[in-house]
Amino acid sequence: LYNLLESDGYNMDDLFLSGLDRPLDMVALLDEMLDWNVDPENDFHNSINADRIGISGHSFGGYTALQVAFDDPRIKAVVPQEPVTTILDLFGYKFADLPVPCMMQAAALDKTLPPEAEMHEPYLEMSAPKYYFELITGGHFTYSDICILDLVYVANDLGIADAENALDDGCADYNVPVAIAQPLINQFAIGFFNYYLRDSLGSHDYFTTPAAEEVKDILVFEMEE
Repeated sequence: LYNLLESDGYNMDDLFLSGLDRPLDMVALLDEMLDWNVDPENDFHNSINADRIGISGHSFGGYTALQVAFDDPRIKAVVPQEPVTTILDLFGYKFADLPVPCMMQAAALDKTLPPEAEMHEPYLEMSAPKYYFELITGGHFTYSDICILDLVYVANDLGIADAENALDDGCADYNVPVAIAQPLINQFAIGFFNYYLRDSLGSHDYFTTPAAEEVKDILVFEMEE
């Protein structure tokens, strides 16, 4: 087990090591769930189409989703949300070789990760089909549920530093409210997955340029099919 937290913050050595294990954990979980899928006694029996699997994740989870999409041919589409991509560069992955459709989701005011270097530049390297979704006044934590919490209480009374960070990186007054942002995040991501994993042709209308034009004061959107 990793000791990720210390009295003065994160244990960076264990955090890094746990990050290396995360893609392996996801593959192991997928193996297990596909075993459940063929077990008539399991609650997940026949609930998964093994030929139509997508993956998504936020921040370090976005890195995880991308690496699994590179490595596991069972993954057919990926939606990384504000991912750490420089790690993949260090490991020798080339975004031009990403084998599945990708919707890169980002936030222009992200203070945790630089969106141009970590998200837009990798997007430009990808082959089509590819999509770039960037909230103009979004921050790193706009993509999480943390903004719905009483972050002042969480930061001050419980002493959780990430809550204080979130107050200034996605949950601030100058950030797009999550009540507006998250329905858009869901619309574009779910439409993308439905189109590429379920052959839902009608879902295409929910994540393309005309859909983005309706919210152009909130969203920067690029696509290449």
